[in-house]
Amino acid sequence: MMKIDFQEEFERLVKWFRMERNMTPENAAQAFEKIKYYPAKGLKYAVDYMIEAQRPMPGNFPTINEIINLIMKWLDMHPAEKFKRMTFDTDNDPTYPISKLWDGYRILMDDGEQAFFRFAKDNRMPMQDIERVRNKANAVHFKHQVDGMVDNVGKDIPF
Repeated sequence: MMKIDFQEEFERLVKWFRMERNMTPENAAQAFEKIKYYPAKGLKYAVDYMIEAQRPMPGNFPTINEIINLIMKWLDMHPAEKFKRMTFDTDNDPTYPISKLWDGYRILMDDGEQAFFRFAKDNRMPMQDIERVRNKANAVHFKHQVDGMVDNVGKDIPF
């Protein structure tokens, strides 16, 4: 988040709760240090929410944790933005979203390996998960082959 975005939203919050006389530059700097890694849109959501939900009194001024919790709520409502901010182990990471595995599987089945490998790289898919997706695709492929062979077994035997 850029400091200008933070200042704009934080000033709105300070004015709404009538905290102009109580808010020091040091307080604002401390708040910025804790919030600067979160998206500006999330902060805007949190400030809008606080202004909508709270009466404009200094005693209702939110804590930094309350603001961060609302930003996290915004991130939960915007999974693509949340995913951009997540880091994963490149080899094996059990926290990697399963939905990305299914997306990769569909791409592998519909568009082929090159498209799948591009998707996996762009989405920082761990190596173990790349192998999981490929194994799933192989299992489905071989099941279709076996089903095709088994469907014909016994059909030419007259009963």
